[in-house]
Amino acid sequence: SAIEKHNSRTEEILPDGSVKKWAPNANSKMTKINMCDERFSGLNLNQAINKRLEEVGIGKTRKDAVKAIEILCTASPEYFWTGEDIVEKLFRYREESIKFISDRYGNDNVIKIDLHLDEKTPHLHFIVVPITKDNRLSAKDICGNRKDYQNLQNDFAECMKPLGLKRGLKG
Repeated sequence: SAIEKHNSRTEEILPDGSVKKWAPNANSKMTKINMCDERFSGLNLNQAINKRLEEVGIGKTRKDAVKAIEILCTASPEYFWTGEDIVEKLFRYREESIKFISDRYGNDNVIKIDLHLDEKTPHLHFIVVPITKDNRLSAKDICGNRKDYQNLQNDFAECMKPLGLKRGLKG
């Protein structure tokens, strides 16, 4: 719920009349240019997750099951905002990121992609349902351990090399 509120730039009126912004660092004048791709349009995030689980025959899950993971893909603001063809850079970065995440986790498991252009650094949020190749829900198997996360970052950097990007400092 918090992820969905942040990514959709929700603002809530609190009981005391104040406004809670779920993305306080976002420039509200730029929010309208953000992009969102949803596999199950018209459903909220929890409903979309459950729809994906239904597709593969997963019914009831453990109370503490990890039903979705969020993956953030970003680069330095200088990459995006310097030079020419900024729109082309953003488009290529988005397309390469989508291909990388879809290939790695399964296109059907990627249920939502948000491109945020309303913060200092453009970035993508991917919501992925961690379903294994044999149709089990297992974030542990999908995400792995610390070394697997480092490999994920290395592999992503390798994928982004043709765009002129290099991996950030390890650790």
